[in-house]
Amino acid sequence: MEVQINTNEDLLAFIQRDDVPTDLVREVIQKFLKVIIVFDASKGDLIEATKSHLEKFGSIPAHWERPLFLNQKELDFNIKDIFNINA
Repeated sequence: MEVQINTNEDLLAFIQRDDVPTDLVREVIQKFLKVIIVFDASKGDLIEATKSHLEKFGSIPAHWERPLFLNQKELDFNIKDIFNINA
């Protein structure tokens, strides 16, 4: 399967396709957003986390600092964000 993803909208359209398996969704998200996914999640959870990430960080130019993990809440890293640990 060869698909070209150039925009956030392309990413969302691709990962929401019924014929795209969860493992491929995870791989594409990590490569396109340049983030690490450290949690096991269903395809639906990955899609929701990606939408949230794009709402918060989607407009950051590529040359600026980006979040390192998919579930980060802010640019400054906090381990509690990625493991959903309550303060």
